[in-house]
Amino acid sequence: STGALLLALLMAPGGPQPALAQAAGQPPPGEEKQEPTAAEKEKSAEEAAKAAEAAAKAAEEAALPEVSESIEVVGYRQAIEESVALKRDAVNSRDSIVTEDIGKMPDLNVAEAIQRVPGVTIVREGGEGRQLSMRGLGAEFTQVTLNGMEVPASTGGLDSSGAINRGRAFDFNVFPAELFSRIDVNKSFVASIEEGGVGGAVQLYTAGALEGTGPQASVLVQAGYNDLSEESDPRFTATYATANKARTLGFLISAAQTQRNSWQDGFGTVRFARPDTPASQAGSGFAANPTGLSDQQLRTAWYPRLPRQDSFRHDQERTGVSSSLQFRPTERLDMNLNFVHSKFEATTTSYNSFAQFRFLGNAGFRFITPIDVTLAPQGSGNVAVAGTFKNVELRTESREADDTTEFNQLTG
Repeated sequence: STGALLLALLMAPGGPQPALAQAAGQPPPGEEKQEPTAAEKEKSAEEAAKAAEAAAKAAEEAALPEVSESIEVVGYRQAIEESVALKRDAVNSRDSIVTEDIGKMPDLNVAEAIQRVPGVTIVREGGEGRQLSMRGLGAEFTQVTLNGMEVPASTGGLDSSGAINRGRAFDFNVFPAELFSRIDVNKSFVASIEEGGVGGAVQLYTAGALEGTGPQASVLVQAGYNDLSEESDPRFTATYATANKARTLGFLISAAQTQRNSWQDGFGTVRFARPDTPASQAGSGFAANPTGLSDQQLRTAWYPRLPRQDSFRHDQERTGVSSSLQFRPTERLDMNLNFVHSKFEATTTSYNSFAQFRFLGNAGFRFITPIDVTLAPQGSGNVAVAGTFKNVELRTESREADDTTEFNQLTG
């Protein structure tokens, strides 16, 4: 019937829905919409502020450059750290000098660089270092090696008192300091060091072709001025190193040249002497004595033997070249060929003008007449400090010497 059919439709699932169904998102009938409380508003504002701050921080970090986790130290500090590491790793008493960079030794020659090491003293001539001594022993007791090979080197004098080195002492002024990248000063020995140095051993090393991190080139130009000789002293250094991309094969060449012009003016005595009259004999030892001093005072006084004026000039030129060819395909295989050349040229000119107070056949004390003599004050020694003399024989000398020292070494 019609009533039964209507009842079945109303009871069936998915049947007709009421026309006034609840809209989505609307509160149920009989319920009112509630406003957020003050605490909820404050919490929501804090969350929004934190989100904005986080977004701003993320944008700022994204704009910053990428920060490296490693710190690479270069320059002078790197040289100090490397020297300290070499000393720490040594099993003997050893100090090392490492250049700041290739071709940047701060001193004129090797001797002046080594003098920075404690316990080492150098011998200077003409204002420049020449030899060194270790542990209080002479220069002849120091062994010197270059790239592992013992080497000799000698030059002439650098001032008026200098002379040619005919002993086994090493003259470090032959080499420019710029040729070397590392110097080891050993005050005690280990089995790897050759015997021969009672005082110690100095090991010189030239730069290797694969020591750097890539192609390198440096040029250094300096100059000094001597106001006495009125000449300039130029100094030039150049270094170039290159290698393949794999850094298994490299080549390096370094050259250095220095010039130095020095002038020395002075006065000397060349020791002291007394008149040649024996104390048992009467007389002053001179031809006459009009001074007012007693003969004994004149006879027992000390006089400059050869009071003279000196004028000394020294012109030198130092040239050095070192090269290295290195092949290192693996960490366990390293082959290299090193060449070192150095040439030291010096011209020495001296002029002397002096009087002769000494024992000579037709000159000397017996022919000199003192007019007046001033002796040192009492207690300072019986030494003539001033005077006027007659019949003194004068003498002048001039000398010029050319000295050349050349050194060549090839090691592999």
